[in-house]
Amino acid sequence: MYCQEKDKLIEVSPGEFERWCYGCNDWHPVYNLVFRKNVKDPTGYHHLCAFWDWAIKTINNAFNRTQKRNIERKKYGKKPLEFNIDEDWLYKQYWIIQKGQCFWTGNYFDTPWMPLSTNKSKYAPTLDRKDNDIGYTINNTVVTVKYFNTKKSDKSIIELGENIEVELSDLSYAKEVIYSEIKNSFHQVIN
Repeated sequence: MYCQEKDKLIEVSPGEFERWCYGCNDWHPVYNLVFRKNVKDPTGYHHLCAFWDWAIKTINNAFNRTQKRNIERKKYGKKPLEFNIDEDWLYKQYWIIQKGQCFWTGNYFDTPWMPLSTNKSKYAPTLDRKDNDIGYTINNTVVTVKYFNTKKSDKSIIELGENIEVELSDLSYAKEVIYSEIKNSFHQVIN
């Protein structure tokens, strides 16, 4: 569907409208769950869909945390952490690569932009660095559920495998991932 004026609502059927999202570069249905209301916009809705709005906030928070850590690292003569992810990377990682599922457990995310969801949910998506000594880079960052990321914190993968408490439905998948990581680490040490 194409419209020369992307800043207007288009009626796709009687009473149903769509709005262009400047983040996704796609048309989405207009209702409060997809677009926040914005009285200053001529359409009455924000120009970014709710996912894209969340993605920008998430990337900005990760960037700010990295900047603060780099200030501390500089005091102690350590190399600064890298940061090379952006909203486009998060969109591809979330929807295309991980298909809306946690990298570690395979659970579907409780998305913060859907009804009755909050960022406090243990299934809310968060950014996770595989190795905490490396920054938020494309090869080091995945999207994971909040409870797994909190349990993981700064533990090594071996400590995580011994100590993590995951729900029974998540256990088999998490075990496979954890033990394959342990096995790979073990083979690297031997070789």
